[in-house]
Amino acid sequence: MRWVDPECSGVLVKLTKREVQAEEDAKKWEEEKLAKAKQDAAKQLKKVQPQLHKATDELKSSEIYRHNVKLMLVMLAKFVIVLGLMLSQI
Repeated sequence: MRWVDPECSGVLVKLTKREVQAEEDAKKWEEEKLAKAKQDAAKQLKKVQPQLHKATDELKSSEIYRHNVKLMLVMLAKFVIVLGLMLSQI
């Protein structure tokens, strides 16, 4: 049997507890920071959303919007085809 100094053992236990507590605190802090960032993003979205809807409505009424949507769909189809060809070569 090995002899362990009780004082060293106690210090080790305290350090381990502090390390665990520090990890828990860091995790809690990150969660709080993420929640705050989500709230801020939601607030910003609420501020911008009416302007975005108005701009979208204006764009939808224009012929350029329709042309751009068609062009985008063609480009997306080409991308999917190229991606499929690339994946088939793997």
